[in-house]
Amino acid sequence: MRRDETSDPLYKRLASVLCEWIDSGGLEEDLKNKEEWNELVREKGLEFQNILKTIDFELHVQEPFFTQLRVGFKTVEGRCAVGDYNRIESTSLILFNKCLLLEVQ
Repeated sequence: MRRDETSDPLYKRLASVLCEWIDSGGLEEDLKNKEEWNELVREKGLEFQNILKTIDFELHVQEPFFTQLRVGFKTVEGRCAVGDYNRIESTSLILFNKCLLLEVQ
């Protein structure tokens, strides 16, 4: 499985960056570039929506398995899969605990 390069979910990183930007006064300074910011937010928001639409499966896993998946120490083996999970195949995208997106190899 290929894993995301960061350990924090995208929404947490996005919220953190926006808070830093607002706290630094960036909002007032960049009003002249409002159209550029609107376009950037629109573009990245659309990319994020498209990623969410491509998720094939959502799973919730408990610790320590989630951390092992996140850092790449654990792989998922599908030979014991039942129900809908029998449909997992190469290139399927699985969202774990609503914050870690992995692609099946």
